[in-house]
Amino acid sequence: MQVNDPKIDQNTYKPSIKSNSLKSLTMSGSMFFNEKKLDKTNSLPKILNNLEQNANLKQIITQSIKELKRKKERLNDIETIADSQLERLSDQIKANRRNCIEMVREKMKKEQFRQQMEERYKHW
Repeated sequence: MQVNDPKIDQNTYKPSIKSNSLKSLTMSGSMFFNEKKLDKTNSLPKILNNLEQNANLKQIITQSIKELKRKKERLNDIETIADSQLERLSDQIKANRRNCIEMVREKMKKEQFRQQMEERYKHW
C-alpha cells in the first residue's frame, strides 16, 4: 500500500487497522480461512448429517407448533365455558339477592303487623 507522505518510509510502512480497517479485516479473515484447511473427505458426511439433523429439528418444531395450537384451542374452549358459567353464577347471585331482599321485606311486614296487632289488642 502506498502512502503519500514523504516522512514515512514506503518500504517499512504497515497500515494499522484504524487507517485501513476493511482491507486489514479482509486480509486477516482470508488468512484465518487459509490456515484452517477443510477436510474434504469428512465435510460431505458432516453436511449430510447436519441436513438430517435440521430436518429432524424442523419436524419436531412443526409437531410442537401443532400441539401448541391444539392447546390454545382447548384453552379458548375452557375460557368460553368459564365465561358462560361466570355469567350464569352472576345471574344466580342477583336472583338470590332479590329473593333475600323480598324475604326480609315480608318478614318486616309480618313483624310490623304483629306489633300493630299487639298495640291494638293490648288492652283486651
